[in-house]
Amino acid sequence: MPDTPTPGSPDEAPNGRPLQVDAPPGHSIIAHQVHGWCSACPDIEVWEELLAWRNRERARMTDAPYTDRAPQEVAPRG
Repeated sequence: MPDTPTPGSPDEAPNGRPLQVDAPPGHSIIAHQVHGWCSACPDIEVWEELLAWRNRERARMTDAPYTDRAPQEVAPRG
């Protein structure tokens, strides 16, 4: 068995970071368990964590659309 987890293994996040059971004080425990990081980590922005959660949930849907935005209805002018 290798010393480092293989990508996609239960011990590693899709981005290659190791998953953690706990998180540092002030950090999101669930985000560290799922992604291996959170928006409180250095060099991580809030939008990056939000995007990671959206992508994770979209990947769980078998018929997910390309975008998570609702279609825009064009209102008639006049």
